[in-house]
Amino acid sequence: MRYLAAILLSVVVAGCATATPPSARWLVLSQHMSSDGLWWRSEAVVSKDECRALVKRVTTRAKIRMTAWYDVTPQQLETHFGQAVTPDKGTWVACWPAGIDLAEPDS
Repeated sequence: MRYLAAILLSVVVAGCATATPPSARWLVLSQHMSSDGLWWRSEAVVSKDECRALVKRVTTRAKIRMTAWYDVTPQQLETHFGQAVTPDKGTWVACWPAGIDLAEPDS
């Protein structure tokens, strides 16, 4: 019985180790400015490395910083994420940690 419990514990721990905890999730966010104001949209929820890779692919930049906004066109977002946007003043993309509230002022 003790042997079976050790095997079961190993399987459970291994399964947890491969799952991405909420604190390790990152958002690919797009930010849009129009005459109506500024808004954000989540394009994907992924790991930190996947987020970096997606933003690099969309922006065609060799290097990107996390939590930094990069200029893109609405067509680039539609090509990579399949969702059209219609801002008239600007569009940016960035990686931010999941759970971030960009509308909340810094304290």
